Amino acid sequence: MKPLPNPSFINRPDNRGQWTQEDVLEILCDPCTVGPGPYPAVISDDEYVQVSLRMIKELGSEQFLVNMQLLAKQHCQAIDTMPEGRDVAVSNTNIVATGIGPYPQLISAEQWIRWAAEEIRKGGPARFMKNFVKEFKATMKGCTTSPQMGALLSALQRSD
Repeated sequence: MKPLPNPSFINRPDNRGQWTQEDVLEILCDPCTVGPGPYPAVISDDEYVQVSLRMIKELGSEQFLVNMQLLAKQHCQAIDTMPEGRDVAVSNTNIVATGIGPYPQLISAEQWIRWAAEEIRKGGPARFMKNFVKEFKATMKGCTTSPQMGALLSALQRSD
């Protein structure tokens, strides 16, 4: 089994405020742009799916999934509380099972990426991405952040 690719945008030099191809790629692969949990949506679910399909075509499914999983993990670190009474049992097929947000790690990122890449091969990227967005948002719904992060997110939403 060949190793998974490295993320496309780690350890890049400070570009002093100028956008690079890696900066844009990071935004395009970020599942948090659809507004999971306390985060405001920047784009619609359908727009994210369409962008993801293009990224899968250009980068390949494994590279896209590596990028997406890393960004979900990094950007959901501040989400630390599940809603009262939420059953924490999640399927191993859900990206949060890789230890995202308040969820415990049940499987490795590599296991999830390999499973997801196979699902894309079997059922097609459009079906996979639509299901992914729906499941990711549903799992993160009602999750909250620390009071300080919550205040920052509220301020960002009001500034729109």
